Amino acid sequence: MIILIPLRSESQSLPLYEFGVATALITTPDYPAADQSRTRNFTIPTFIYRGLIFKSDRRGTRASLFNDKGLEIDLSFGASLPANSEDNDAREAMDDLDWIAEIGPRLSYIFFDDDNHSLIFSNPVRFAFSTDAKFTRERGYRYNPEIDYRKRLSQLFRLSFGYEINYCSEALCDYFYQVTSSDVTQDRQRYNAKGGLVGDAISSNIIYRARNLTGVLGIKYNRYHGAANENSPLYKVRNGTTVFMALNYFFYQSKESGTKPIGID
Repeated sequence: MIILIPLRSESQSLPLYEFGVATALITTPDYPAADQSRTRNFTIPTFIYRGLIFKSDRRGTRASLFNDKGLEIDLSFGASLPANSEDNDAREAMDDLDWIAEIGPRLSYIFFDDDNHSLIFSNPVRFAFSTDAKFTRERGYRYNPEIDYRKRLSQLFRLSFGYEINYCSEALCDYFYQVTSSDVTQDRQRYNAKGGLVGDAISSNIIYRARNLTGVLGIKYNRYHGAANENSPLYKVRNGTTVFMALNYFFYQSKESGTKPIGID
């Protein structure tokens, strides 16, 4: 049985910080334009902080550097899941794809933001690093401008829509699409990857937010039409889908109040 706990009233502030635990289930392609996907589930500790400068909320972990009259500059972070090449036919006998961590500046313009809906356009440029927990390597950078709209449906539910375009530097595209001489097979020709467009994506999420419980059910439709590396033997499909669901329970909330988040929290 699920007990729904009413949200705090709009006049009440959100806690400065919250500790919790999240469990998630996600089905996603092994890499952009891969024709094979994986379903993974994991449970991780979570933390939300709504400080004046450092923040960790629904827009991710970031450090706010400037915020004035609809413009915000912050330092944002991101990550991508690893992929085992043994499980992917196109990458058989190639090196695995490790975790990718990203960090970099983001310029955002807030068209509107109130208690009922928000519309935000963001321009993040993040430098990427791959790691297997033993070795870390620099992998160039990613640029993915995105627009996000979020609507409050009720006290408990929000609906969001997003659109983003994904560009990668040559170093990051090499990581996904390059085939070196040592990786050439009868079905996999040598290929020198180049930087440029990876694709774009449309996403939609339904979010349940109670006092100490958050649930998300979402889908993202990825398109790789016109990609810079569509001639790579590792480029397999022109579209792909990511589906995910997650539950986050916050077992501790501070008594101190935090700053108001940008967009509907």
